[in-house]
Amino acid sequence: MRISTLNTFPLEAQLSWFFIHPHKAMRAEAADALRKTPYRVYPLLLMNSDALQEQLALSARRRGITDPSVSWMLGLGALARRDYSAGLALLRDAERRAPSPEVTADRKLAEELAAKP
Repeated sequence: MRISTLNTFPLEAQLSWFFIHPHKAMRAEAADALRKTPYRVYPLLLMNSDALQEQLALSARRRGITDPSVSWMLGLGALARRDYSAGLALLRDAERRAPSPEVTADRKLAEELAAKP
């Protein structure tokens, strides 16, 4: 138990940094977390999202809302579930319909993750 607890200390430091500097996505750290941890919410936080935003996007999609921000949040959720191809498709859709530097950066992250097993 001690060893597994010690392994989470670097993650705690990243989260502390994120909470001190909110609204600054930490994509490199998110990519690392997606590759090296089983966690789902942790990478979402690093990508400036969370489980609530993903749930709201799912609810919006079920109601027929097709806003690009819904695709964006669902794409981040797919990445957090390690479904990189679905995440990439959703992020490409969001970027095509509403280009922004943030969406483009997330799409590039998804491409990187989808390319590497």
